[in-house]
Amino acid sequence: MDLFGNTAGTIIHQIGRYRMKLQGQVQMSKLAAAQISLERRGRLSTIGMTLANLNPFNGNGVFVAQYLRRLTERLDLGAEFVYQKDPRMPESENLSNVHVRIKIMKE
Repeated sequence: MDLFGNTAGTIIHQIGRYRMKLQGQVQMSKLAAAQISLERRGRLSTIGMTLANLNPFNGNGVFVAQYLRRLTERLDLGAEFVYQKDPRMPESENLSNVHVRIKIMKE
């Protein structure tokens, strides 16, 4: 917290393979940012979901869904879907990504 009352906080809670993360930021006595994430980690895959700055009254927010799968010991493949809605933008953005992560193991 600073002298103006601006503050940020994070809460992380994990039960077994599930992990939840809550984040918030207050500026000038108003909620400036908020985010909630839920993740499940499996033996060979991870799936996650994030909601950020969701405001149903203004019709804006960000939704992110992620999936990561281990194909081999040295190769992971993942997909990410991002949806953003903001009435100040001419049209909503809808973005999708595919990620490849290669681990280089030293022999």
